[in-house]
Amino acid sequence: MANLARVRRWLDAALSRLGVLESIRSDLALAVTELCTNIIRHGYRGGPGTIELSVSRAGDAIEVIVSDQAPVFEPSERPKTDPVEVAREGGYGIPLIKALADEIAHEPLGPRGNRVRLVKHQRSPA
Repeated sequence: MANLARVRRWLDAALSRLGVLESIRSDLALAVTELCTNIIRHGYRGGPGTIELSVSRAGDAIEVIVSDQAPVFEPSERPKTDPVEVAREGGYGIPLIKALADEIAHEPLGPRGNRVRLVKHQRSPA
């Protein structure tokens, strides 16, 4: 958890070099930080672990890939939670990430962990 600020700084600098607008950088930074928090808390259960990030841009599509070596996470198997419990104890991370990204895809890598691909489009003004 102590490295999350470092992740945000690295991501902001990488996205800035790609010419990504500040508002898009902010959305992606929040989504990636929340994703990394989930990986640390739920995948690695607060223990040590590795998270790898890559960033690319193709036209208006900005892609961030987050990979880990934690046990495979199956979002479809996530238990449904009472909204009151969600507000009190968390559980809003995945909906937040989905709201901030235009596309999200989870790829279980079996014993090698998980890969999540986030895409945000930076549309040109009309």
